[in-house]
Amino acid sequence: MHAKELINIVDGSDLLSDQGRDEENIRKWKMQDAKWQYYIVGTIEKHVKTHIVTCTTTKEMYDTLKQIYQRDTSQQKCLLLQDFYNFKYDKTKDMMI
Repeated sequence: MHAKELINIVDGSDLLSDQGRDEENIRKWKMQDAKWQYYIVGTIEKHVKTHIVTCTTTKEMYDTLKQIYQRDTSQQKCLLLQDFYNFKYDKTKDMMI
């Protein structure tokens, strides 16, 4: 995102309302926003898309995805430990693979 200089669209530091009434700036902003929406939609799994279908800007999509996937580290650690302790050996699977 930083390399493409579009991070400001994603993080909300460059908003459509900041473009004033200059039609060219508004057009450029909308094109950049549409480009990032395309990137996001093209890189997430189908079941995740249902969460962002109502979003109208890249920032809304990004904030929604952050809310879904960003976890407290202690919560994440607890879930991983729970998965580890609940693991069951499957005799049908080769341990060498």
